[in-house]
Amino acid sequence: MNSCLACQRGKRKCDRAQPSCSTCVRVGKVCVYAGGEASIALTRDAERSSAARPLPKLLPSKASSTAKALLDPPARFDPFQQIASRQATVHASLAAEAQRLIGPHEAIVRVVDAYFDTIHKQIPIISSHKLRSQVRLIENTETPSEVTALCLCMHLVQQVPTPSAESMTTGLYISVKSLITLIQATECRSLEFIQCMVLVAYYEMGHGVLVATGMTVAACSRLARDIGLHKFQEPTSTMHESQNSEERRRVWWALLILDRYTSFCRGDSFYSTPDMNMSSHIPIEDELWDRNIVPSLPPHLLSTPCSPNTGTFARECQVIHFLGSVIRHVFEPSTDPIFQIEEAHQLENALMAFMPLMPLVLEEQDFDKYGVALSICASALFTLYTQSDQIGVQKKLEDLALGMTHYMQNAWQDLATVQVTFLSPYIIHCVYECAVVLGRLDNEDAKDQALWLKELLGVFHRRWIVAGTYLGALNSERPSLIWFLSK
Repeated sequence: MNSCLACQRGKRKCDRAQPSCSTCVRVGKVCVYAGGEASIALTRDAERSSAARPLPKLLPSKASSTAKALLDPPARFDPFQQIASRQATVHASLAAEAQRLIGPHEAIVRVVDAYFDTIHKQIPIISSHKLRSQVRLIENTETPSEVTALCLCMHLVQQVPTPSAESMTTGLYISVKSLITLIQATECRSLEFIQCMVLVAYYEMGHGVLVATGMTVAACSRLARDIGLHKFQEPTSTMHESQNSEERRRVWWALLILDRYTSFCRGDSFYSTPDMNMSSHIPIEDELWDRNIVPSLPPHLLSTPCSPNTGTFARECQVIHFLGSVIRHVFEPSTDPIFQIEEAHQLENALMAFMPLMPLVLEEQDFDKYGVALSICASALFTLYTQSDQIGVQKKLEDLALGMTHYMQNAWQDLATVQVTFLSPYIIHCVYECAVVLGRLDNEDAKDQALWLKELLGVFHRRWIVAGTYLGALNSERPSLIWFLSK
């Protein structure tokens, strides 16, 4: 007797059992043996009937499970389920996207060079010496995929809005975010991957992609803790270990600055990163870092008094610590009014310790060296004063706004010649606050300065889209000094 019709069509082995073979029983088919036209018609009707009704639930046997695994192509050929092929697959995907979004190896080198000439001065968290050596071997399949992703993130963060742009949620941004998700799905835990996420968060913050900023910072801080970036180690004796320790320290501080500043701009006291204690190390002098020099003395502490000798990035770390304290003071006030007043005085004194740097700005004409720290410091003081009912607080607000505006006007004497690629988004909130305070004064000089600050925001808008949101708030009938970006 021949095999049943179902086994013949499926080219399966048939044991010819009556009334149904074991194969048809196992797979839920109606078993019909060839016996003429009637049998063929019966088979067709039966198969249509069986397709229309649910199959009986059968307990899977070992043989049927094996057959299903062999006949299921996704489970068999999915490279991400095979550890050996996962890295090669991700590497190929990243390499293809880098080729599409940036270009050949020479173009990637140009992206890296441009990054260290611009963005690196704002957020110095990547070792130039180390990355350049990795980029030389980027086409090697043994080079970590995160290095290619980091180059793509460096390319992303250098993008400048077009004059008509209303958003920077561009195709490039979506592609880079997709690649970040791809790497994240492989449970990557490298410093380079965290650097990728920090740069993406910096881009999102500067262009007002608010929800995404919070999510990126939160995910990044969780991963950073997993690899121990929050555990600051003492500098080691060897150059390689010391440079690696310094790079990790800088990445952690950059993440903390992003976390505090974005929370401040949103009027939110919830942080994804913990507060640092005053004995925590801050980064070394930036010039030494860029030249790959290990200092003979250990890094300064967070408690080190502010001085011109403190590195630019280290000074920003100190200021952001006090901004975080101001946020908590204002948005999570103590129920004890006496404690609240005393804490406000302490925070004001700590922040005012940075103000003597302002004459140095005018003397040295070095905005890049002091600008971000002073702007964040001023924003913290504006917020602190606005919540105070002490006598003379209005005079403090006016003096602070006039001083910062004078400083900015000396830094950017001709707005038409400002190089927007060097502008930091951390300054924008302070520009807005100064404009609000001066715009309220019944003084023509102050109002002229407020108009100049509005023009300055327009210059920032050519680099960072979020400045346009501040401009919109400033153009309202009575802009608020304590104003937050929409949550």
